Amino acid sequence: MTEEKKTLDDLSIEESFHYLDEVLARLEDKDSSLEDSFAAYQEGTLAIKAINDKIDAVDRQVQILDAQGQTSDFTLSE
Repeated sequence: MTEEKKTLDDLSIEESFHYLDEVLARLEDKDSSLEDSFAAYQEGTLAIKAINDKIDAVDRQVQILDAQGQTSDFTLSE
């Protein structure tokens, strides 16, 4: 049985951070070619965008439950 490769959109936030750690390790590898470093950099920027998108989606779903049991959207006051 073959396992399908997940895309960044399919990964959980935790899995996305783990993937980003792997990309960073490739970037830090002194034996990597310039082309490999550029590819890792591009993968890292895509991973960061995917993580930010997921965190933004969760942020939009967060609600506050007040003492009376009513919910309201959570907003950060600036």
